[in-house]
Amino acid sequence: MSDAKLRVIVARAFQHGAMKAVASDVIKGKFSKGYSDLGLSPSPTLKSIGSTFCNLQEKRHEADYDIGASFTRDEVLKLVEQSERAFTDWRQIRRTKEAMVFLQSMLLKGRD
Repeated sequence: MSDAKLRVIVARAFQHGAMKAVASDVIKGKFSKGYSDLGLSPSPTLKSIGSTFCNLQEKRHEADYDIGASFTRDEVLKLVEQSERAFTDWRQIRRTKEAMVFLQSMLLKGRD
């Protein structure tokens, strides 16, 4: 099976509402239930990534479901910049324990 096919399968496993809930917890400075016993607190970098995730998820939802919604070029470019900044930030923390907890939480939230 190709990597592209595997990515499609994995992508369908993610539940965006649950992922947003995880990101919202991180913004508030905590990890989801079950991970709080690890003694970790989200760093400012991870909080920023969580905030960007929530914002972009809200905008995606608005674009998909609000037929009256429109976005200016400047608005879209700002969203792209936010996304690029989040990916730059992610590269800084991706090998940390907090990053692994964040990813696991996003995949497993709602399956407990």
